[in-house]
Amino acid sequence: MTCCLVSDRQYGCCPLENAVCCQDHLHCCPQGNTCDTAQGRCRSDNTGENSRWYRKRPAVQVQHAEEESNEGVESETVVIKKTRQHKPRLPWVNNRKKPQQVQEITCADQRSKCPDHTTCCEMDKGVYGCCPVEDAVCCEDHLHCCPHGTTCDTAEGKCTNSQNGVETPWYKKFPSTQVHRKSAIELKEALIECENGDKCKSAGTW
Repeated sequence: MTCCLVSDRQYGCCPLENAVCCQDHLHCCPQGNTCDTAQGRCRSDNTGENSRWYRKRPAVQVQHAEEESNEGVESETVVIKKTRQHKPRLPWVNNRKKPQQVQEITCADQRSKCPDHTTCCEMDKGVYGCCPVEDAVCCEDHLHCCPHGTTCDTAEGKCTNSQNGVETPWYKKFPSTQVHRKSAIELKEALIECENGDKCKSAGTW
């Protein structure tokens, strides 16, 4: 995950590691690419090839230590409601958009689930994991995945474009959650802290 500004003071999460944050404050591109905001695509710095860009997701609001000790793990919506009980010190907080509802996809086993805009991939012995790329190709090593339109090169540990042969890094899957669990339990995962104090989940969720 990469922290990217979505407004003057708010951060969002790009579902790619070491990503390039686009100037439209809504999208991002993989490392080694340039944002083409006119075309809505990512352009490779080495080959000039175009690929799809990725939409940023809202960052998770940071809890105060007192709230964490009293309440444990809470959902993003509850944390924001508690923040609004007190008058904000900065005027821009009043104009903040309401948090988007977390969407999820159910994997083929009907017992596992992954965040929206990811892909369910079987890992081992019927256990499913989540690839941080939408419509991804699940690699045969049961640990990694590649973007749509590429193939897994397990010998080299890369993704190969089926049309032009360009190689890009592959992605590591992260564990799915059980369908009966609440999405708020995902807040236990390690967080990457943004400059303004908001946080993104390192596992690829948001």
